[in-house]
Amino acid sequence: MGRDRVRRRAGTTTRHRALSLLASIALVVPVALADHAGAAGDETPARGRAYPGVEPERVVAGTLRYPARAVGTLDVTLHGTPRRCTAFLVDANSVVTAAHCIHDGSGDTGAAWASSATFQAGHDAGAAPWGTCAATDGHAPWGWRTEADERVDYAVVQLDCDIGVRVGWFGLWLSGRGGDLRNQKVYVRGYPDDLAGSQWRGGGRVTGLTPRLVFANARTNGGVDGAPTYFSSAACGGPCAVAVSSTEPHGGAGVHAATPHGPRFTLGRFQQILAWAAENG
Repeated sequence: MGRDRVRRRAGTTTRHRALSLLASIALVVPVALADHAGAAGDETPARGRAYPGVEPERVVAGTLRYPARAVGTLDVTLHGTPRRCTAFLVDANSVVTAAHCIHDGSGDTGAAWASSATFQAGHDAGAAPWGTCAATDGHAPWGWRTEADERVDYAVVQLDCDIGVRVGWFGLWLSGRGGDLRNQKVYVRGYPDDLAGSQWRGGGRVTGLTPRLVFANARTNGGVDGAPTYFSSAACGGPCAVAVSSTEPHGGAGVHAATPHGPRFTLGRFQQILAWAAENG
């Protein structure tokens, strides 16, 4: 991802580009939900539905199997400092991560964006079994770029490769503004700092919901920022991400201090993520 491409256009250009695409996909979303487009062997797998890729499953542990291989490390340089987050594929060449991994939330300026990033699907203890993809562009919501609002701490990073065709990607679960996910069993896959580059899957349950956030008690740690919080459902063809795990417990009391949490995928966010991903072809 070159410096000029990573540092997104100032002002409201990003919003305008996303909004212009929303109208074009608004009528497609219900079809993506109802189609059998996420099954292995489909010629046109759909964004928004899980897709296991064309690479054969292998009878081994680790990150050579789906969906572990659809999650990877995102190594970023932000203000000259390297950092590692988690990201997960949502189509052939786009990943979702936490917005704070690629933008510092200080304002809608070029200087606030990461200068480079690389993604390694299925990264495993220092090995990159599926190779390395460079990021070419990134998107984050206006509320994060201007106010560092944790309720919109999600982003899409576009890649220079079509690795998702081989390894697959996650579906997205459309969550209403009510209690549809309460007590749902979920998993988080990511790369905690204390595991030296090995992928971790932690299980737990959704313990709390707000209109914009999902709180789940699956174990996380630094480096897991950007990981999918997910469960499996036929509704989206397999593993469905219900939120981005973006924030560790914080504050002295209340639900924010109790469990990790992150933005839930409402209809508007579902459409926005698909629109940003669609820009990469």
